[in-house]
Amino acid sequence: FVFWMIALFCLPMLFSSPAFVLQSYKDWLHSLTEKNSQNTESIMQGISIMRLVKRGLHLPGISDAYFLVLAAIGCGGILLRPWIWTVKKIRLQYLALLLITVVVFSSSAESSTYIIAMIGVAIWFVSEDRPKKTENILLIASIVLTSLSTTDLFPGFIKEHYIRYYALKALPCVLIWFLLVYNILANKIPIQEKQALNENNN
Repeated sequence: FVFWMIALFCLPMLFSSPAFVLQSYKDWLHSLTEKNSQNTESIMQGISIMRLVKRGLHLPGISDAYFLVLAAIGCGGILLRPWIWTVKKIRLQYLALLLITVVVFSSSAESSTYIIAMIGVAIWFVSEDRPKKTENILLIASIVLTSLSTTDLFPGFIKEHYIRYYALKALPCVLIWFLLVYNILANKIPIQEKQALNENNN
């Protein structure tokens, strides 16, 4: 990972001077920082877990870095379990987790971006062998709040002062994200999968 990060960082220098490339990265960082500040104030963008927590729990000063660390731990911690790739269900759930992560932890997420997260929700739900009551409730909530909340089915006042202001569109996907992390980490490897893994290691 470190090797490829360095390689990709230096690759543009083959076509331009190192000084120009470094300045380009600095300008890019400045542009992203400014855009992030604009998204924080925009009612149409930044529909994420950050806004959900900051406005819902009245914590406007909390840094986005805490949420990014949470996302890194949730997605990266799972990879510490090497047998994860031997179970098809877990692979599908991890794919669903990543699709939801790139949206709900993005300060640039807007309404149309949630088509990516909803694909993750669909993969998560069909990967469940026998969805329980909790899974069914979360699916219905994601259809109502995430998919339909910005349509004309909801009164304009509710959309403007609650759904958009508090980023309630993100809420079902955030809950599903936490459930996915828990399910994958708490999942015990089936005996047959464990035997197959041991045979491969031998």
